[in-house]
Parts: sequence; C-alpha cells; structure tokens
Amino acid sequence: MASKREPQQELNDALVRAVEQGSLADIQSLLDRRADINALDINSRNYTPLHHASSRGHHQCIELLLDRRADIHNARTSLKDTPLHHASLNGHHQCVELLLDRRAAIHARDFRKHTPLHLASSRGHHQCVELLLDRQANINAINSEYCTPLHLASWNGRHHCVELLLDRRADINARCQNTCTALRLASLSGHHQCIEILLDRRANVNDRSSKTYYAAIHHASSNGHHQCIELLLDRHANVNARDYKNDTPLHLASSRGHRQCIELLLDRHAEIDAHGYEENTPLHLVSMGRYHQCVEILLDRYADKSSINVRLIRYVSHTHTS
Repeated sequence: MASKREPQQELNDALVRAVEQGSLADIQSLLDRRADINALDINSRNYTPLHHASSRGHHQCIELLLDRRADIHNARTSLKDTPLHHASLNGHHQCVELLLDRRAAIHARDFRKHTPLHLASSRGHHQCVELLLDRQANINAINSEYCTPLHLASWNGRHHCVELLLDRRADINARCQNTCTALRLASLSGHHQCIEILLDRRANVNDRSSKTYYAAIHHASSNGHHQCIELLLDRHANVNARDYKNDTPLHLASSRGHRQCIELLLDRHAEIDAHGYEENTPLHLVSMGRYHQCVEILLDRYADKSSINVRLIRYVSHTHTS
C-alpha cells in the first residue's frame, strides 16, 4: 500500500495549483502555512512556482512570489529554462518587464543555449523582443547551432521581429552552423515577407552556402515556394546558379515536381536543357519522378528529348558488354 504523502508535499502541490490558477489569496495563505516557495514540480520538468506563473502570464503572482523572496537567480528547470525564458517564449511582456525589473538574468541560456531574446524572436513576440533589446539583450547571441535571434525570426516567418531586429542593427550576414544566412532560412521555409525585408536591407541575394553552394533561390525552388522565387528573381538572383552537385534551381524544382516553380523559372530564362548531377536534365528528373504535368510543360517548351544521362549510358554500356 502506498505511503501517505507528507503534509509538506501536499502544501507544495497546492501552491502549484494556486499559481496555475492565478489565485493570489490562496498563494498567500499557502506561503503563510510554509509551503516551499521554491519547490520543484517533478511532474513538470522541475518547474518552480515562479516558472508556472511566468509561463501563464500571471504577473501579479510573480510579484507576490518575488516579494516573498522566491529565488529568481537559481530557478532552473531540467532543461535549464529560467522564468524569463518562459515569459519570453509565451509573449507575456508584462511578466518579462517585471522579471527584468527584479534583475532576472537577461543573458541566461537554456540547454540549447537559447537566450530569452531567441525565444521571443522565434515566436514573433514583438513587444517582448523590443523590451529585451531596450534592456541590452545581446542582439547577435548564438545558440548551440550558431543561430542568432534574426535567424530564428526569419526561419519562422516573424517579419515584424525581423524588421525590429534589423532596425536595431542585427547582423544580416551572420551564418548559423550549416552556414545559412537569415535570407536563406527565410527562402527555405517560404516566408516571402521576411525575404522582402531582408533584401530591402541589402542582404546578398546570391550569397551561397560554403558546403552545398545553395543560394536562396535553390532553397526556394527545392521546396516549391514560387512566390519567393519570383521575389528573388526580381532582385536579380541568378536563375542558373549551380549547387555542389552542379544542379540549377530548375533541376531542384523538377526533381520535386513543383509545376508552378518550373513554369516561373522557365519564364525567367532558366536553361531548360542544363545538365546537372549524373548529366540529368530537368526533363530526365520529371520523367523519373513521373510528374506527368511537368513533363508536358518541359516538352511544350521544347526540352531536348534526345539528351542522355549517366544512367542511360550505364544501361547501354551494360547491354553492349553482355
């Protein structure tokens, strides 16, 4: 038979429930009865009551807990989150302001080395981003993947935050671990509003990865983002740029069967019979993928049906030697 819970544990559990519900009177009463103000909630990755209040935006509860000497400096979950991380992640700007007024660590890192500014930027919480920057948060801080807040805002399509970060002089050319810039991340995920802002601020439209030689237009073409392709081409992206496999954006769009992207690239003078990896042309790729509409588009544009690729050469060589 399970042993009965100690009264202290019951008090601590009741305090967590009171904080989650935002009940100031109950919190006060439980603290007067000596509930542990810094107790760890093992059911929620070692949240303290201060974490719970910050996650839910209960700024009056935060104020009460801090007035009763909750530990703001050492409160960490099992993932190394601070209450300020939670308030920033969830966009509770009143809580962010209160925690900062009480000297919460603005540069604290979670287990992936995110600062509160990273989290607010990734979720598009414009007011929190502005507040953190006003309090001297490091605008170019990098996480474990070398991403800055601008990278995360661009990747997630938070265009208002992208604009704000650039207004505050975020490094537009910073590279994350896979050598992507903010522009290439926005192109990869298809956020044309972010792309437009970044290009207006003079991001290099033809910047390439040092590993894959991908430019922004390669990312957009591979993932079928035709609006982004159009915008990039309007800003003089190289329509026939080659990646590390010698493929062009048209090859990448063709290999995935992105019909609208293929039509757009051809309209903007993409080389229809370019030979890429293993001597494949776009027509080879759409044929192998059985993208019948794309085959018709390329044939209507007079793609060369006589071109051979490496696979065909190998097949012919094999049959001649058999």
